[in-house]
Amino acid sequence: MEWLTAACWGAFGGFAMEALDFIRAVRWHRKWPWLIESASLDLGQPQAHRHVRPGEENLPATGFGAYLASGVFRIVVSGGLAGAIAASAPPGTVTPWVSLISGVGSLAILERLLTLVPLLVRYGKDAVVGMVEAHQAQQAQQQSQTLPPAGPAVPGPMNPGTPSTGSAGIASPAQPDPGPGGVVQ
Repeated sequence: MEWLTAACWGAFGGFAMEALDFIRAVRWHRKWPWLIESASLDLGQPQAHRHVRPGEENLPATGFGAYLASGVFRIVVSGGLAGAIAASAPPGTVTPWVSLISGVGSLAILERLLTLVPLLVRYGKDAVVGMVEAHQAQQAQQQSQTLPPAGPAVPGPMNPGTPSTGSAGIASPAQPDPGPGGVVQ
């Protein structure tokens, strides 16, 4: 699947999640989601939520523009992630279903990946340098073990002054070019 097709399926997955959030908000609060104030989210005392910082319990409603922008961002991020997965995967491994699921879960995927960034920054350089040095040492060891013994590089007898070929029809090492008069010097 081409990355652009996968991005479209991922964008549809992001749109599906946005539509599901919209449906839940309308059914629960009986009004448009952009008209819901944070204080009306809990019918009792405001409680701390994962995405609400202290002092944000009584903020006004976000408004249609902010709600629309967040939906568009979600769709674009979902499509971008699905397209990136398809572009980096071997051909034939990404299906529309995989792209749709990556679009649906794009926000969760990115949140989990972002938790790894401090680890990569802190330990990534040392790990990469260590891996490169280990790989170079391994290659040097393999090259020293696989060097052929000293001798002719081409099969066949080596009689100086007589042209000959090996059993496979490969000429033996080059003979000196005869000088004037055909005499080998």
